[in-house]
Amino acid sequence: MPARELTILSVRQPWASLLLSGEDWCENRSWNTEYRGTLWIHASGKVEGRECELWGIDKSRLTTSAILGCVVLIDVIHVEGLQGRIQPLMRKYRLNPEVGPDFVVGEYCWIVANPRVLKTPIPAKGKLNLWRMNVDAEQVRELFDPENLIPEDHYPQFIDAEIVVDGKSEVVEYKLHHDIDIFFVDRDEEFPVAFPEDDEYLNGTLHFRAACEMAWELFPEAFA
Repeated sequence: MPARELTILSVRQPWASLLLSGEDWCENRSWNTEYRGTLWIHASGKVEGRECELWGIDKSRLTTSAILGCVVLIDVIHVEGLQGRIQPLMRKYRLNPEVGPDFVVGEYCWIVANPRVLKTPIPAKGKLNLWRMNVDAEQVRELFDPENLIPEDHYPQFIDAEIVVDGKSEVVEYKLHHDIDIFFVDRDEEFPVAFPEDDEYLNGTLHFRAACEMAWELFPEAFA
């Protein structure tokens, strides 16, 4: 049988499976790479139990110590430059806007798209950095579309509201998940809601302060 060389990245669970479900499209690394193209995702032997609980993921569904499927590495962006570059990529590649941004923590954001899942995972021992392995081409012939891993009741909720600043109205979107975030739709800016005593609120812009005040009114239980 002909062999095929795979370029592989080892990722802990549940991140490996989330990359292959399309719900996570940012793999955070402390290092950059010039590589672009097909990237095979290997699930290492470690499972982050707390993150599974946070996202409602059943750990029994997670395969470890195996190559699970592939994505396309489309860009690598330092987190400080992400804001200006991510929106065109999200639109072009239809990246999941509901949970994907929650997984952006930096330092280098490896942006991936087009996840495909192997019918049968390939057992393998992981390695550091990008690594390569030859496999039988038949082992990677069948690839399937992904299914969501996060239950619907663990997806964030989005609520629109209107704020008024200097007599002008503006629509903001509140994202309710582990915290409450404010998204200024017209300016494509997102911030966590601040408490009344926080410096972020006291020193914030009029728009941000108005959005925080609206959040306190809409979600009083979060600020009790």
